[in-house]
Amino acid sequence: MAVSKQNLRPAPFTPALGRDRQAVAMYPDTHAARQALNQLESSLTACVALHNPNYNFTLDHPDSSTLKITAPGWSHLYRWKNTVLMSVGVLGIEPAERIATDVLQVITDRTK
Repeated sequence: MAVSKQNLRPAPFTPALGRDRQAVAMYPDTHAARQALNQLESSLTACVALHNPNYNFTLDHPDSSTLKITAPGWSHLYRWKNTVLMSVGVLGIEPAERIATDVLQVITDRTK
């Protein structure tokens, strides 16, 4: 079958169904790792204080070593353990918060 220009149409765009991301950063000592988490919290708190709709998320601490950022459809958690700062983000996969929490726990359990 010959293809004519009349038969050509752009394919429909299908966005990614969901994503999860993980990162692990190692610091020279526990103080530096904890300070990185504290600085992140300060920066995120400043973003929330702007009352800008682009920063419309909830920020809280499930425990003393974890920082949680959530909004409808996504969740991002950061955890400090010894010299390591871990990050897990889940977007568009429900239940995002539970998935992020479970993945972060697996990473934490493997971190010395």
